[in-house]
Amino acid sequence: MSDTVAAPHISAVVLDMDGLLIDTEPAWRAAETAVFAELGLRLSEDEMLSTMGRRPVEMVAHWRRMRPWPGAETGEPSDAAIADRVIDRMVAHVRARGEPMEGVDRAVALLRGLGLAWPLMRELRETEYQFRDAFVMDSATAEGTFGLKPTPWEKVVAATV
Repeated sequence: MSDTVAAPHISAVVLDMDGLLIDTEPAWRAAETAVFAELGLRLSEDEMLSTMGRRPVEMVAHWRRMRPWPGAETGEPSDAAIADRVIDRMVAHVRARGEPMEGVDRAVALLRGLGLAWPLMRELRETEYQFRDAFVMDSATAEGTFGLKPTPWEKVVAATV
């Protein structure tokens, strides 16, 4: 029996910007602080850390229940509208002040050298939808242009399990 392990074939690498490529937690906290202050609610650093990792709309609903601000009982603005304001502030903060985390430049250069990175990604603008609503991907353009067909969900699950 050999002690060597064959290296897997890698076709692509997907890196998540939010927290992996850029430390976005300070941007999220700055955005939450500003938006909730506009509503009349002051959240402590510990309070904000307690909701870290939740989807923005879930975080807003949590604070509406736990620490209702003046007028929160009316439901206006909606949790989704407030979450959108937090997301917009976070995105603006990262665009203005976001810095890659240590080692990102080297990792991207390595991936680019292997032909696995495309430098024209516009991560923030193109993936904001992940924070807002459920989404559906339409493969019609790829199918028409390249003749590619998406893998049926059942096959994906079977190959994964």
